[in-house]
Amino acid sequence: MKKFTRICLAGFFAGVVCLLLSGILPLAEFPAQLLFGFGIALMILGFSNQVSQFVVSKTETEETVKVKRVEENDERNIRIRERAGFRTSQVILGVLCVCALTSAFANFELYVTLIFVGLILLHGILLVGFSIYYEKRFGWKIA
Repeated sequence: MKKFTRICLAGFFAGVVCLLLSGILPLAEFPAQLLFGFGIALMILGFSNQVSQFVVSKTETEETVKVKRVEENDERNIRIRERAGFRTSQVILGVLCVCALTSAFANFELYVTLIFVGLILLHGILLVGFSIYYEKRFGWKIA
């Protein structure tokens, strides 16, 4: 049995266990609902990943796998993915800034504004961290 199949089945059965525990254990309403939702999510993810594995494995041949590998390693496609990822990062940063300012001026709870500010700071830290990592790994200087 493949490792991915084991993971899918483990996720499905973990979801079943969560569903059973949410009905059996004498928990308060919120933890029981949380456990129930978590169980449903695990079951759906485990089952859908298992089904998709059967569908994909039947449609893939050696030739399609070879073509896919060539496409993935093509320099143009790599550059397109890099630029798309960077632009996505910039747009998300803008959205987070707008959300932080909106929540501050709309007098939302302080923790809501602080969550947005924390995400903006996390974005900056990750950007610097990944820049340093790739500079050391590949010897590139990022301008």
